[in-house]
Amino acid sequence: MKVIALSSLATAALLAACAAPEATQSFSSRQEQVCYERTSAALAPGRELRRGPDGTFVEVTVVNDFMRDVERSEAFDACMTATRPAGSTGDMAPVTFTGEELTIWRSLTDTARAQALEFIRNGGTLREFVAQG
Repeated sequence: MKVIALSSLATAALLAACAAPEATQSFSSRQEQVCYERTSAALAPGRELRRGPDGTFVEVTVVNDFMRDVERSEAFDACMTATRPAGSTGDMAPVTFTGEELTIWRSLTDTARAQALEFIRNGGTLREFVAQG
């Protein structure tokens, strides 16, 4: 039986390659880590959650050490939105109102404005927010 000696650097590289993705993952916030754990736990067998080259989290299938079926993780993004701290605007783009909408906006209380922004952030419009009462 032959004994193969590995250098400490090679051993570290081998362990890193074999480590679960979450063991080598870094997170920018506790919220990001929690969403990573929740989303990873809900993935189908064979799927993994990883940070893509642009910093977004993607779901991948790893076959023979190659990543396949790389897709942006909508589940991770939804978790980040759902667990966003109150009052946070996140990555929301600036909102532009028409003259009529601006009049409506100015008539809202601070609480109603915050609720309207959340409604708009989730895909609604100011008119739809006001119409729902």
